[in-house]
Amino acid sequence: MSGDVALTAEIRFPPVSYHHPPDPHRKGILMFRQSLDSGGIYADAVVHGSGMTALQYRRERGANSEDIELNVEVPQVVRIEKRGDAFTLYLSMKGEPLHPVGASIALHLSAPFYVGLGVVSHDADTVDRVEFRQVHVQGLPPLTKGAPLVRYSTLRTIQTEDQYRRAMVIRSGTAPMQSAN
Repeated sequence: MSGDVALTAEIRFPPVSYHHPPDPHRKGILMFRQSLDSGGIYADAVVHGSGMTALQYRRERGANSEDIELNVEVPQVVRIEKRGDAFTLYLSMKGEPLHPVGASIALHLSAPFYVGLGVVSHDADTVDRVEFRQVHVQGLPPLTKGAPLVRYSTLRTIQTEDQYRRAMVIRSGTAPMQSAN
């Protein structure tokens, strides 16, 4: 695909058919990728089997993945939008309209790029099943000139270890934040 695009779906984990506990890091993925090689640049929205939801990405080919994790319940609907070089995660928790949740990154993908679904079991000896429902891929219209903009504030903690960079969204909303308190 090319241009501004949104990928939306419900992601569910049906009961497992094997006889051991599932890996909590198994995941259902809504993904944008520059290429199909294993070390490619990407941005994705993921729901883990444990319920954790995150925006994950790799900025350079072969680099470590990074993520912005959310401290929320399992969402009902997940959406990742690409507008220019901005990727933003939107969620609907209980049927309310999709809304941004403070997870957004700047990442360049050259056209054309790939858009699709993914599943990872995190266990080489296990096949996991993930259900994707109400999947929609849609081109996004240009933003309307003169449309009112909404200011969004997000407070995150950022872990900066050498091998893994992780951010956790603590609070996000339309009101300005001046400090962590």
